[in-house]
Amino acid sequence: RFITLPLVRGILVTAMTLAIAFGLRQFEATYLMTNGGPANATTVMGLQLYVDLGSLDYGHANAIGGVLIIIGAVLISGIRRLFGEREQTAEAKQ
Repeated sequence: RFITLPLVRGILVTAMTLAIAFGLRQFEATYLMTNGGPANATTVMGLQLYVDLGSLDYGHANAIGGVLIIIGAVLISGIRRLFGEREQTAEAKQ
């Protein structure tokens, strides 16, 4: 436990970062399977961005894109900070 987990920390950070990035840009499966679903029940932010761009509503699409970027940056920086604090405390003990 004390050897394996510190060695896997970098891989976990990378895997979680990629999972968040791919999760936030969820578009293909929703578009292909439901196209937003009945009465927009399955609309995700990526699909709404696509719909707004298609209907020439660039202001709303720009706002959605900005929110997606902010959410992604906050989540990724939180993960890096969470795993970074443990790394700094481990170095301070040595």
